[in-house]
Amino acid sequence: MFNQAVEALFRKDASGRVIFLPRGPRKTGYYIDSPSDAQKLKALVKLQVAATIFFNLGGFLVSYALAASWNALYFTHLPISIEARALRTGAVYVISALVIQFTPILVVQKIYQRSLRDICQNLQPVEPGVLAQFGDIWKPYRQRVLLALAVGILLMGVVFAALARRQIRKPHAAPNATCPPTQPTQ
Repeated sequence: MFNQAVEALFRKDASGRVIFLPRGPRKTGYYIDSPSDAQKLKALVKLQVAATIFFNLGGFLVSYALAASWNALYFTHLPISIEARALRTGAVYVISALVIQFTPILVVQKIYQRSLRDICQNLQPVEPGVLAQFGDIWKPYRQRVLLALAVGILLMGVVFAALARRQIRKPHAAPNATCPPTQPTQ
């Protein structure tokens, strides 16, 4: 699937010239006449796809583990409602996902866009009529991504439901011990 995603951006037109579609067939495409340019672009795209997959999957798992462990270590000892626990756990997840997952992805995307701009400025753009023959290159991947997203959301729901079913531990009140009356000593 990894190589298919990269190869989907490189197509051949009717004359056999290789076309690079960095943003899909509805945006500007570029002719690649040099094999060295094709190698550079494929390496750049592979690096970007690998980094995005790594930060998405790794960031999701680490953020999820932080939120679940925070919930298990901290919130179970507090006498708060399930809704408040879920809200606080969700806040921990969102904050850690912003730092661990989304910020690195934005940095990778920014570097990728700058590198593409530098490489593609020397390439000849493809006419819009030629791009229409390629159709939607992302259609085979869209269903897989949506299925993976649905499974991830379902997994999160199951774990949070299991945590919510656990009984909230309330602090035990100390029994009222009465002291025996003391006799005054003489």
